Amino acid sequence: MTRQLIMVDWDDERTVGSLPLYIPPCVSPRMNLVNLLHLLRGGGSLIAFVCAGPHLAERALREGRSIPAEAGFMGLVTLQDVLESVLQERIYDEEDVAQRNLASAILTNWAAEKIQKLVLKRRKLKRLGSGAGSHDASKVDGSHDLSSSPEKNCSGFDEFIVNDKTPLLVK
Repeated sequence: MTRQLIMVDWDDERTVGSLPLYIPPCVSPRMNLVNLLHLLRGGGSLIAFVCAGPHLAERALREGRSIPAEAGFMGLVTLQDVLESVLQERIYDEEDVAQRNLASAILTNWAAEKIQKLVLKRRKLKRLGSGAGSHDASKVDGSHDLSSSPEKNCSGFDEFIVNDKTPLLVK
C-alpha cells in the first residue's frame, strides 16, 4: 500500500475507498494470546478485530459489508498489545518517547520557574537585610523570613515539595 500512496497524485481528489483495503482478521475475545500472535505474524496483519461472533464479522467483511451488530464488535487489538501481554513488558515506541519528552520539558520548565522565583526572593531578602534595618524581611511579597520560620527548611527549597499543583500530577 505504501508504494501505491507514493504514486498518488496529490492534486487528484481520490478517496480512501479507492485504495486497496486490507481486511484484518476477526477473533473471539476468548482466543489464546499465543494463537493470536501466530495468526497476526502469519497473516501479516498488525491488528485484529475482536468480536463476540468473529465468523459473522469476517463473512460480512469478505462480502464488502460493514460488521453487523449481531457479530458483537468489541474493539481491536494490536500486535503490540499482544506482545506486551505475552512478554509482560511494556514496548516503548515513538509515541511513548514523545510523551516522555513532553513531560520532561514541562517538569524542567516548572522547576526552572520555581528556582528563578526563589533566587529573586532571596535577592530581595538580601537587599532588605543589608539595608538600614528598618525593613521587615517577613513582609516581602507576603512571605516569611526563610531562616526563622520552622515550617520552612533552611535551604529555602520548600517550594519544591511535590503536591497537587505540581505539573503532570494535577488531578
